[in-house]
Amino acid sequence: MYRQPVMKGERARPAGPRFWEACGRALLAEAEACGLLDAAAYPRVERELRRRLNDLAAGREARP
Repeated sequence: MYRQPVMKGERARPAGPRFWEACGRALLAEAEACGLLDAAAYPRVERELRRRLNDLAAGREARP
């Protein structure tokens, strides 16, 4: 299980849905900035990424 990064002195805790949502937004923004993602593909890629991140947030292995 993935654990969120923590500051020194804090307890590690399982990553929650908001953490995975932020990761997804950051990945989409980076892909768009690098030119790897065009406007036409964005909705499809966002749906797939959201599905996989939801699997991870629920503690399931991401489906291929």
